[in-house]
Amino acid sequence: MTIQEYEDWFNSVEIPKGEILLVAGTTIIDSEKFPSVSIATLKANPDAKANAAIWFRLMAFKLLIESNL
Repeated sequence: MTIQEYEDWFNSVEIPKGEILLVAGTTIIDSEKFPSVSIATLKANPDAKANAAIWFRLMAFKLLIESNL
């Protein structure tokens, strides 16, 4: 997915509230803020190697939300 596709998708679904265990060792503390902050970081420098983890966490968060829809 592109940054815009993630942004559109997260804007179209209800984001769960509270802390969320994303994967082992990764907890999202503010799940409502997580997508917008992650997307803003990617927009600032989408091809940075350091952003690979952000791409992964966005995908994992999206899959987690989809599995609960």
